[in-house]
Amino acid sequence: MPIRDRTAQTQWAADTDVGVLDEYLITLGVRWRMLCRLGLAYSEELDEYEREVSKLWQRWRRGHSQPVPSYGTYLLNQTNIPESGYGNAV
Repeated sequence: MPIRDRTAQTQWAADTDVGVLDEYLITLGVRWRMLCRLGLAYSEELDEYEREVSKLWQRWRRGHSQPVPSYGTYLLNQTNIPESGYGNAV
């Protein structure tokens, strides 16, 4: 089912609501964590989960990648460091 309305909400409002993450990925994550907590072997489940996370991440990166502008190398020196207002220093 295609997502038509991508309005963000803080709670599930209807049975037709869908999560941001893939439900299969959530299932894989819960599976390996539960096996780990029960003290059972979970390495295969963890590997499958990590493969799926990697696939999802690569698909997301392809759709959202933007070139990083290159402005050259800037060194910090007395002309470009503010005297105050950065970090915890006042």
